[in-house]
Amino acid sequence: MKTAIAIVIYNKWCGDSNTCQFLKNTNFPPDYVLVIDNSTKPVDNENYCKENGWTYHSMQGNAGLTKAYNAALNILKDKTDVIVWADDDTRFTDTYFESLKTHVSNNPDAAVFLPIVKANNTIISPCIFSTGEMIIAESVEALNGKEMSGINSGMAVKTSLYDNYRYDEGYFLDYVDHDFLRWCRLNSYSFCVMDDITLIQSFFAQSNPSKKAKRIRFNIYKKDYARFQRKCGVSRFRIIEHLLKKYIYEQFISG
Repeated sequence: MKTAIAIVIYNKWCGDSNTCQFLKNTNFPPDYVLVIDNSTKPVDNENYCKENGWTYHSMQGNAGLTKAYNAALNILKDKTDVIVWADDDTRFTDTYFESLKTHVSNNPDAAVFLPIVKANNTIISPCIFSTGEMIIAESVEALNGKEMSGINSGMAVKTSLYDNYRYDEGYFLDYVDHDFLRWCRLNSYSFCVMDDITLIQSFFAQSNPSKKAKRIRFNIYKKDYARFQRKCGVSRFRIIEHLLKKYIYEQFISG
């Protein structure tokens, strides 16, 4: 079984990426490493990838996450049996790929493999999907019998699943993973929770962004959120109510 990892990087040198440092130093590397560069400023990631024997692909600017993912699929579709998706700021365990191979072998009916991902000691993935929203699970056991969702960090997917799927390029950044997993649930693809793998997700957002920066980020979020909620059948009133509350909180209440 061949494994590949696709990392989307944005305005960061690979040498400063937790994920790239893991791949450079791990004793159990994947068979193929692909770096998709969404950077909008000059960063010498191409040479870094060449030095490490990785494949590099530039999107010539920030094309959005879904276009980056679809570009990765076009490159990887005939090269691997399993694709692992990764942010550039995820802390992987050294034995991730060895454990992944065991889970794939032991769960032949599963198509999607989700590690436990934590941030600030809280499980953020997998999570519970309920009426268009994602609810944090108090424990892995709390996921039993519930509809599941999760985030892209460390998510592994059998390449054969993508014979029937491409990422919806109507999304730019948010809800890409939840939209994908919703499609998987609707099409009866099985999930496997890799409960022996715990990854740590870091978030490098500005601690005190300006009101202008918050508005720019909100404008990206609102389009992706509304698109996802409409697909889930949520009413226009509920969508507007949520977005209004979020905007007021971020612009006038939060630091």
